[in-house]
Amino acid sequence: MPWTARENSMRDTVAHILSKQGAEKKPKFVCVSTIFSLMKTIDELCFLGLLFPTTHINHASHPVFLEIGQARGRVGWTQALRSNLGPHAGPSILIRLSTVRHRDDGKTEFLTPKEVVQVAAHEMVHAYLLLLSCRREQCGADFEVMHRDADGGGHGLAFVAVLKAVLGQIQSWGPGLEEFGMTDDAIYSANEIVTAATKGKMESQLRPRENRPLMEESGNTSATAPRTKTQGVAEPLVRETRSNDTAYEPVPDTTHSDAQHKFRRANTDPFVIIADILGVIWPIGFIVFAGLVIQLNDKETDESSAGQWRNAVTILATLFPILFAAVVGRLMSQIARWRLEHGAKMGMLEQLMGSRTVGGTILVHFQLRALNLLALFLLLIWVFSPLGGQSILRMLTTRSNKISRPSDVVYFDTDAPSQFAAWSESSPTSYAFNINRMSIVDAMYSALILSPDAVKSDSMDVWGNVKIPALSSYGSLDDPEWQTVPSSPNDVEFSSLVGVPVTRVSEGNTTFSLESSYADLACTNLTTDAFATNSSTSSSRLHFATAVVFNESPLCMSDRCGAAAPNGTWQGWNLNGTMLRNFTLANPDPQAGWNLALDTFVNTSLWGDLAWAQGHGIPYGRFNSPGSLVNETNIDARPTTLLFQARQQTDARAPPDYVTSRCSVTQHHVESRVRCSRAAAAPGGESSSARQTCRVLAQRPSRKPHASERVSQLSFPRVFRYVSRKLPLATNHHGTSYTADISLNYLDDPSSAVMTAAASQPELARVPARAFGFRLARLVNSYVFLSQAFDSAPSGSVDAQAVFETNVTVGVDVETDVEVWKVETVWAGLYILSCAVFLVGALTSAVVAHFVHGPDVLGYVSSNVRDSKFMEIPAGAGRMDGIMLTKMLKDKKVRYGYTQAASENTPLVGVGPKEEVAKIRGKKQVA
Repeated sequence: MPWTARENSMRDTVAHILSKQGAEKKPKFVCVSTIFSLMKTIDELCFLGLLFPTTHINHASHPVFLEIGQARGRVGWTQALRSNLGPHAGPSILIRLSTVRHRDDGKTEFLTPKEVVQVAAHEMVHAYLLLLSCRREQCGADFEVMHRDADGGGHGLAFVAVLKAVLGQIQSWGPGLEEFGMTDDAIYSANEIVTAATKGKMESQLRPRENRPLMEESGNTSATAPRTKTQGVAEPLVRETRSNDTAYEPVPDTTHSDAQHKFRRANTDPFVIIADILGVIWPIGFIVFAGLVIQLNDKETDESSAGQWRNAVTILATLFPILFAAVVGRLMSQIARWRLEHGAKMGMLEQLMGSRTVGGTILVHFQLRALNLLALFLLLIWVFSPLGGQSILRMLTTRSNKISRPSDVVYFDTDAPSQFAAWSESSPTSYAFNINRMSIVDAMYSALILSPDAVKSDSMDVWGNVKIPALSSYGSLDDPEWQTVPSSPNDVEFSSLVGVPVTRVSEGNTTFSLESSYADLACTNLTTDAFATNSSTSSSRLHFATAVVFNESPLCMSDRCGAAAPNGTWQGWNLNGTMLRNFTLANPDPQAGWNLALDTFVNTSLWGDLAWAQGHGIPYGRFNSPGSLVNETNIDARPTTLLFQARQQTDARAPPDYVTSRCSVTQHHVESRVRCSRAAAAPGGESSSARQTCRVLAQRPSRKPHASERVSQLSFPRVFRYVSRKLPLATNHHGTSYTADISLNYLDDPSSAVMTAAASQPELARVPARAFGFRLARLVNSYVFLSQAFDSAPSGSVDAQAVFETNVTVGVDVETDVEVWKVETVWAGLYILSCAVFLVGALTSAVVAHFVHGPDVLGYVSSNVRDSKFMEIPAGAGRMDGIMLTKMLKDKKVRYGYTQAASENTPLVGVGPKEEVAKIRGKKQVA
């Protein structure tokens, strides 16, 4: 029957190698892959492929097990083996070849490829006959006659016939092969029986397979044949063997022992145990961290601990994906190993081995075009790697929180009596003392008027005291409920330029109610009249066109004044006068540009009657103030009118005019909701040194009992005498000056720029009555309040430990804005879930690792050459982990390319030694 094209190609390849390289004695030409490839081809062409059914050396399905080494003694050996039937059945025949010949003189000679193949063909005939020959009881043939020669060897009639046929076939494959198998002494010396002088005795058949030779001590099939054994193999290339034996000696049956199938248990390796422990400890540590973080929720932070926690979060967010990948990647490898031992589809194994990183998981499924439940499961697992890291970063944040704690706030009592009531000028000493104190009051008054516009419209004055808005400027005095103060300064008028001192404000935010009072002026439109000339005098002095009587005597500056004037008459100091006067020593006060007079005071019996105050249990310090009359019912509280007059000269040569307005006076008592904030002190500083900020949030009419609203601070003559005489002179302006003083400029326009740039007198008549009333009230209230608290206003709100002689202490809840930890519930939940997946992966990896018995061969470079027919691999390599085999072969250079084997005239590609494998160069084929 003619051969096929494939068989012709295989024949030509063998002929080419044996003819061209058959005489080479270099080890690189006598290698396992080359010898096996040639034997495989001869098997297919001469033995129907029955000895080596696959292209893999020593495949489990092969009936013949091949060992190639450098054994002493024979260069060829064939051994019949006994094995189980069933899934763990081993090969039936052992062929053992040596690539060297050890001479008696101790020298070693390398065989050529042609010599080794001749020996291999010889041994393949033995194997073929042992595998397929019938025994007498089965076919009636005498096995001894057919297979034994006269010396008891295995070269009987059947062997000689088959060998001649095989050699004749090979000799016909090409020129140079005519004497193949007939001239080499190795063919015959290989079949001689080793004498009894051969060294050693075979090792026990009961040892594990990797530790004992597959050819061991056995009895000769001939009853007369002596028991023999040989020296072991030196530096094996396929599997370590340490003895030879007589041909055809059966091996004792060890199929009932598990020793030949046992592997070294890699799961007891210390590194495996350490990996299992660390894999479980890591997720537990992350879960413990989650518990610690959850306990921080709503707890106050501090600078040092906050930095430590933030550093911990940053570090763990970096470590989580790394450790997660290490554990879950190991899990994928262990599951793939376990599935490989039990049999699995290559697609599944590739999915598992490719899913050892996040990117690898996505890439491998894209390349495999795999969309199944396993792919979805793997992607879902790896989602928790970045999700866990991001959850750590986002689950712990900080936020501002308000913490309330009780405290006390002290503020000045605006119902305190004016210190004007206790001052007197009855003696030179008291006069000098008053001048000193009045200079302080006047200076503070001027500072308030000349303060920047931003300060005038601010909720606090120049000294940080909280200013009280006039409730009637934006709300209703008839509404008893809280009314919100507008935030825009254009929508609210303040009752005074000076605020109420507030102290002992703690760090944080403090909200409290402040009781205060102020005088409210409802003024009429200003009228303008001209001065008239008094013709009865030679000096032609000017006087007012409308006569206004100023009763100055009841308001004398000493304690020994004249009789009190009845209510209903104007009582006040005429500083610009009916007759303009010059400054003299007898009249030390200069002229002023404007006057104030009042038509009604409290009962005249109360003006200086200390006995009345003592009889009513009123302390002297509270006398001459509305607060002393809270419980009095027989007080003559008539409507009170304040007279305002101002000289106005628009031309230095023309006669002056004067403007007049009458204002009804009422005392408003309001309750203000004040909010103060004091920042934390700088490190190393005192908290009391930090400036506080306060503003009134809302107001309502006071609900406490008070004196009649017709009784104001101005209703007491001992107070008003200073207001009437000193307030118009507070700015030290001479009334004869062409320009007006800054008080009148303020009444015309409160802007500081207008006041400081004014070159002429203001036109007060153009000011609306309502605006004029608020402005004049601010000036009067400011002057009166300075008389009450001139020694407390400059520092009371700045000094947290200031003490006021007349004060009100209120209990408050201080709200402090503190930074507290906030645990984001969603991110914390995702983080814990990621840790749970992390922990389950670690536990599963540890468990699966202890159910795997075989070596770890997946995912290593050494797996490419482990069973390669083109590589000479050390004996026992099949039972080694991939990393161990890599370490053993780490210095060996390999290459993927064209090998020396060919199929149908096409070179086979594979991984082999660098020097034996040709480079792949595009589409060029190597012959």
